[in-house]
Amino acid sequence: MSSASSARLGTEIPRGEPHALSVSLPTWSDNVAYVSGDESVINAMSTGYPRFFFHKKLLQLSEIILQNVKVAGSLSLLFPTNHAARECVAFLICCADAAYATAFAIHAVHIPLDETARMRAGRDTLDAYAVSFPPELKKLGKSFWQHTGMGITSRYAEDCLANIENPGVRYETVPLNSAQTGREINEKLYPEVNSMAQILQKRIASLALSGKSSDPRIESPLSAIGQSVLGAVDVYLYPSGMSAIWHAHQLVMSLKPGLKLVCFGFPYTDTVKVLEKWGPGCIFYGKHPDENLRELEAFLQTTPTPVAALFCESPSNPLLQSCNLPRLRELADTYNFLIVVDDTVGTFVNVNVLEYVDIVATSLSKLFSGGANVLGGSLVFNPSCKFYSKLKRLQSSLYKNDYYLPDLIQMEKNSRDFEHRVHQVDANARAICHFLRSRCLSFPQSSAQKLAIKDVFYPEWVTRENYDLVRRPGREDNFGHLFSLTFVSLEASEAFYDALSCAKGPSLGTNFTLCCPYTLLAHWGEREWAAEFGVEEGIVRVSTGMENVQVLMKWFESAVKAAEATLA
Repeated sequence: MSSASSARLGTEIPRGEPHALSVSLPTWSDNVAYVSGDESVINAMSTGYPRFFFHKKLLQLSEIILQNVKVAGSLSLLFPTNHAARECVAFLICCADAAYATAFAIHAVHIPLDETARMRAGRDTLDAYAVSFPPELKKLGKSFWQHTGMGITSRYAEDCLANIENPGVRYETVPLNSAQTGREINEKLYPEVNSMAQILQKRIASLALSGKSSDPRIESPLSAIGQSVLGAVDVYLYPSGMSAIWHAHQLVMSLKPGLKLVCFGFPYTDTVKVLEKWGPGCIFYGKHPDENLRELEAFLQTTPTPVAALFCESPSNPLLQSCNLPRLRELADTYNFLIVVDDTVGTFVNVNVLEYVDIVATSLSKLFSGGANVLGGSLVFNPSCKFYSKLKRLQSSLYKNDYYLPDLIQMEKNSRDFEHRVHQVDANARAICHFLRSRCLSFPQSSAQKLAIKDVFYPEWVTRENYDLVRRPGREDNFGHLFSLTFVSLEASEAFYDALSCAKGPSLGTNFTLCCPYTLLAHWGEREWAAEFGVEEGIVRVSTGMENVQVLMKWFESAVKAAEATLA
């Protein structure tokens, strides 16, 4: 990907990958135009991050379904199960104006497969559920798609399109009061699905326990954690990271109905949106982790109303802040709430959060995969936690493995060398961050220099004491692959971003270095609010890749010089 910086606007990243998760937005102004809704930029994009941008295969399939069920003037969202479609309809009815209460419908298409397609898909039938709604509700529908991550993937849509001319294809409109689920309609899963899922579950269980991808103790597949055991049976796979977060939230609401949740720290944008838009809402603590802890302790000591669970990240995205998880565990035990931690940025290899939490949520789409060509997510239950038995019983009645076999296969292939890749990107990130820190106002090495970088957010220096509480021992450079920069001016931010010779687009955790203007993409409509918590409009987030470190150094030296040139 060393030539990625030359990728023109809208080119898929990785280049030539039909299922790419990122797209080239090479200049700051390109990003502004994109989030502003500039059609010339949007029309130039061949793809985008799947939860934010509808893949062309999905659009084609959606159009075919609407034509066949004879629904004119409507849009639709596609899901692999009736259950997911019903959740979408429930959300739309809840959020839409009462005038649209009868405007929604679920249209099912059932596509029988030939022998070759059956083996590829791992099932007899491909079922797609299209939720139709008026175009005026496009923004609302897209928010469900974005926040929950439950829509069908591009591979699923591609296989549907390849077989939809089959004479046995059946279309129907599903009654909204039907109790039928997506697994009850002519769908038989092949053993390959469970077999491939078990390979990934064992790999994740081993990593969550030891930070290594091939712990011999996991072969049982049980291993000691506290006085209990952790095994592959405690790992649950989902079609995306946000789907995992959303389902963790659903579990918590089922276990402790009617109680609010705590969002601890400034998290990735869609996490807080899930906590706000479903259920009774959340109490948001978005300041420095230590200040948040003091405020949370005071709240718990004085409030008569208990909370259901605390959601946080370790470290957080994009400020790389870590919370004091051992202290939060003490509070959780005292006040009887669960802790759900997203360790995507920290990775299983670098941090061990499992011993302090009830559920670990991970976006496998990021560094676990690294290839930026497949979505995935996981939840890991801690068998030592007090709510474990209740969570398992709930999960046994609610969980369906909707992870599509071709996506599973790609994820398994990509993740085989996960541990090795983590070590390499960690080393690269640390080298770059030490250079950037030397050109930073907070830690300047030369007072005579005019410096454009205001601060470097990286776990080695940000809330280091808290990070060390969960940091795995044995390495000096295991501070992760992600860092963020703030600058003395918006002009300096733009100059740095435009001059940086790496891939530039949404997402993180790729095997190649990937950069984005985080606040523009994640908080364009709420920039002033985000700035209150230190997430400035000009923040630049960098996910370090596996390129030669000398090449990376040249890229960042040039970008820093461009930023500093704006101060002349």
